[in-house]
Amino acid sequence: MGVLRPLINKAQSKSTTRVPATSEKLMTLPNAMTVSRPLLGLHVGRRLLNGTPNTMPRMFVAGMTDMEGWGARLIDKTFPRSGRGATVIGEGGDPIADSLLLLEVGAAALVAPRVNILGKMAVAVILAQETKKSVWAIRTAKTYNDLTGERLTIATTLDGKEAMAEKILAGGLATWTNDVKHPGARLALGVAALGFAVSGAVRGHQEFIKYKATAAEMILDASTPDMSAQY
Repeated sequence: MGVLRPLINKAQSKSTTRVPATSEKLMTLPNAMTVSRPLLGLHVGRRLLNGTPNTMPRMFVAGMTDMEGWGARLIDKTFPRSGRGATVIGEGGDPIADSLLLLEVGAAALVAPRVNILGKMAVAVILAQETKKSVWAIRTAKTYNDLTGERLTIATTLDGKEAMAEKILAGGLATWTNDVKHPGARLALGVAALGFAVSGAVRGHQEFIKYKATAAEMILDASTPDMSAQY
């Protein structure tokens, strides 16, 4: 839909030149935000399964932890020698945490007694894409690791980040139908959830194709012998 682009632009660096993270530190605030995302997802999922109200604020907090990239860049800018901002582990863990959050909340919402049918349709769209993407990521990462002994890392694009934000918002709106009783409000929330889910899935698929092409090129390079080393 593009309505989240201004927010994502503020959270992401506007420069197309991205400096890869080199810090190996574990105990950082951005890393803590990343780890908390799937933990909050489990908490939200449990409340959905129990039909417990006031779940949306918790989903909102979980979604806000996806701003850890902005926090990491701010720390690097303010304390450039600290190594407490962007980290190698944080960059690799961020997309994993995003997918886990959506899979946890989506699976719970799909069978939650108070989530309406449109909300369930929205999370079904999200679950289908995230499951496919996660299976591909695990297989591809293993192939690359077997070839190189290294972890496969592909930088998330701005469009990819926006697509994920739309899917997280869709999950939040679907979750919100758990908290309200007014039929009109539930209908509006369900329609919005489905709209953002479809938009995020379409954008996500477009970026997924690019990620697959990048990964295939990296695997091909890793599997091709370096002929120059023989001379």
